[in-house]
Parts: sequence; C-alpha cells; structure tokens
Amino acid sequence: MISFLVVSLGSLLFAILLSTQIGTSLNKIVHFAQKISEGNLIVKGLEVKTNDEVAVLADTFHNMAQHLGLVISSIVGASKNLYDSASMIKLRAEESTKAIDQIAINTQLAVEGAENQVAEAQKTEDAISELINLNRKINTKSDNVLEATQNSIQVAENGNNKVQSMLTQMDSIKEKVVSTQDVTKQT
Repeated sequence: MISFLVVSLGSLLFAILLSTQIGTSLNKIVHFAQKISEGNLIVKGLEVKTNDEVAVLADTFHNMAQHLGLVISSIVGASKNLYDSASMIKLRAEESTKAIDQIAINTQLAVEGAENQVAEAQKTEDAISELINLNRKINTKSDNVLEATQNSIQVAENGNNKVQSMLTQMDSIKEKVVSTQDVTKQT
C-alpha cells in the first residue's frame, strides 16, 4: 500500500513537472508567435530546452519566421520594382501616344495642302495609326502588369491573414495549456 502511494505520488510529481515544462515551452512559443503577428519577424530568444515535439514546433516557428520575412521582403521588393517599371512604361507609352497624335495632326495638315503627296501621306498616317495601336497595346499591358502587382500585394496580405489565423489557434492552445497547468497545480 505504501509503495503504491509512493509510486502514485512520484507519478503525480512527474506529471506536474512535465506539464509545467511543456506549458512553459508552449508559452514561449505563443509569445514568439505574438511577436510575429505584430510584424516582428526578427524575434530572437526562442529556445526550448526539451527534446520533444515542442522543441520541433519551436524550431519550426523560428524557421517559418525567418522564411516568411525573406518571402515578404522578396515580394515587396519585386512588387515595387514591377510597379516602378510598369509606371515608367505607361508614362512613356502615354508620352509616345501624345507625340504620335501630334504627328498625326501635322501629317493630316500636310496632306490637305499637297495633293501630290496624298499617297505618301496615307502611308504615313497608316504607320502612325499602327504605332498608336501598338502604344495602346503597351498601355493595356502596363495596366495588366499593374493589376498583377496589386494581386501580388493581395497574396502577401492573404499570407499575413493566414499567419494571424495560426496565431489565434496558438492562443487557443495557450489557453488550454494554462488551464491544464491550473488544474495540475490544484491537484
């Protein structure tokens, strides 16, 4: 009977220590996840001194934060470059369109004054119209690039929303761990 009581007491003590250790580790991970949710992807100090799934989870969180920071930086940089390039192309296309429109007007005036140059003026006007159409296509493609840039930004925001959802789930886990610790401490 006494040995049963000693074994039971030892098992209870072991369970309390194990629960406290896991709870402490999970609390560190939750704190780390909260820092990530606040936009701090360079959080340091997530060290779990266990050799179990909690340690794997901590390492995974740390690696995820580093990778997420790199991905977001890469997307933001690429999006900015793409946006800048698309804006420049669109500006140049608009300038070209205005210049071509002016050329078309001047060409038309020259055609009205010289009937012997009608054939050549018609060729010039056709070429200008083709250039206008090409510039309009460039303008349309620039708009498509801008839209793709906006879609990239939306994808980055969706990724952030998924991280937020994961953090909410981690908060739920934290609450359960704290509840388990409270129950364990009361026992």
